[in-house]
Amino acid sequence: MFACFFCVYLVRMSTSKWHEDLKERHARLVEKLSEEPNPKMYMQVLKKRPVPLKLYEPKFDESYRIGKKTSRNKEQHESAKLKHKLKRELKGAAREIRKDNTFLMRHRLQEQIGRDKERKRKVNKLLHYLAEERHEAKMVRRKKK
Repeated sequence: MFACFFCVYLVRMSTSKWHEDLKERHARLVEKLSEEPNPKMYMQVLKKRPVPLKLYEPKFDESYRIGKKTSRNKEQHESAKLKHKLKRELKGAAREIRKDNTFLMRHRLQEQIGRDKERKRKVNKLLHYLAEERHEAKMVRRKKK
């Protein structure tokens, strides 16, 4: 592989300014590479003809109409109808489940809001009671003084 890539460049190199030892090594290397049979053989890719795809003649249906769902026999037509009806029913059932879930969530939210209002009313009632107690205690202290 080394011979393939660099053989051309090694032969063309100018060795006039090189040391004698390097010139000698260069000459031996070029000689060895030139002895090798056809160094470019390694770089060639084997050329194979591509295998052609099998071509078939298209089948044309004479009774085909664009936009119409026609089937060849009644069984296929009935099965297609039933599949369509099943899909519609599934979509309707999913829609009903979503509606039920939204109703339940809305109902739970209203219950939670009602409980929160009741809790807030009770807390305010207790705070009011404590404020009255504190007020009465202050009034008793003032009267004692």
